Amino acid sequence: MNKNAQVLPVDIPLPENTPLEGGAVFVRLTTPDALEAFWLKHRATLPYAATGCAHYGPEPFLREHEWVFAPSKSALVKAFTRWDAIGIACEWYDWAADRPAEHADFFVDLSEEEARGRTPANYRGWWKLRNLPLGLKDLEWFESFEIDTEVIDPSLGLDEVARKLQELTFDVWVDPYGEGSTEVKDANGVDIHLRCWREELHGRYQS
Repeated sequence: MNKNAQVLPVDIPLPENTPLEGGAVFVRLTTPDALEAFWLKHRATLPYAATGCAHYGPEPFLREHEWVFAPSKSALVKAFTRWDAIGIACEWYDWAADRPAEHADFFVDLSEEEARGRTPANYRGWWKLRNLPLGLKDLEWFESFEIDTEVIDPSLGLDEVARKLQELTFDVWVDPYGEGSTEVKDANGVDIHLRCWREELHGRYQS
């Protein structure tokens, strides 16, 4: 059993208003005014963000009004997932060695457009994640992604692989309108969140 299925990242505390690895910052912002004040000051330097949303059920990474802002996609994901504390790790999956027939069949009748530069020589496997929280498998973590986003170079160092998979996590999870218990946003998404939050409160006051 994956022990991390029993450990929720949200229960691993992050120091507030203290620079984390990679320059990320964890803050609690409970009103639109608080978010706007922080955002006006840091938008240029911390353009990537994540926050929790109780509307969609228990928050696994951040509670409502908890935010992580970061200067890069990888720093954001590393912080709000508690990547190191949870023990998320990268491992190489050698598809060609594990399932040679399946690997060979993949390239049969594959058009150049479909292959996207993949050949039997350079696409022998890919890097994947293990020790994920919530009992998730690698494919569940990366809910949907294109074939050309896989990290397929087995010679990469682990730090570079981790950075690339953290960036891929951001790219898969980012949603400017926030449709989940963890909302991952770029700068435009934070702008939208702030505007919608103010409109929601205005609507309550008008009703």
